[in-house]
Amino acid sequence: MNYGVLNRLAAATLVSFALASCGGSSDDEAGSPSAFQTVPSAITFQGDGVNCLGGSQQIFVYGGVAPYQIDNTNTSSITLDKSSVGSRGGNFTVTVADGSCMTDIPVVVKDALDHVTTVKVSSKIAKPS
Repeated sequence: MNYGVLNRLAAATLVSFALASCGGSSDDEAGSPSAFQTVPSAITFQGDGVNCLGGSQQIFVYGGVAPYQIDNTNTSSITLDKSSVGSRGGNFTVTVADGSCMTDIPVVVKDALDHVTTVKVSSKIAKPS
């Protein structure tokens, strides 16, 4: 009997089992098959024709790998209700102060794999019709 062939066959079988067991138990370990995004990706608060008006908007985070860190780049005019979101489909709220005029100020969202997406925040004086 040729033990060399049997040994190679046994080794190949063990390697196959070892590789098959490396798949991980969840999508979070390998990254997400869906795009990392926020919904909505931009918000605009329209003023009254004289002033910029503020308001609040809920933002949902999808894709990527949780948890997500949220960075406010304009703390003087924008407030966030939290600095992180713990799970996919979770949300945070952006609030803009009345009288704060701005265009496309980014709120940065970063996932656990350091992928980044932004929510662009604007507050404008409405043009008279």
